[in-house]
Amino acid sequence: MGRRGLLGAAMVGNASWWPINAAQFVYVVSGSFPEAWTGFSRKAFASLCGFVRLSLV
Repeated sequence: MGRRGLLGAAMVGNASWWPINAAQFVYVVSGSFPEAWTGFSRKAFASLCGFVRLSLV
């Protein structure tokens, strides 16, 4: 696979990833399933620093 093939595959993967995640976010936050989303809390961000550190390594 040449350079354009790898670049094209990366672009298509990225372009398909965003709509899927956006649709999932809208699905959860829309209110159709109240048990699925109770809102943000401090617990959601409790270990954010560790997650960011792990992501950067």
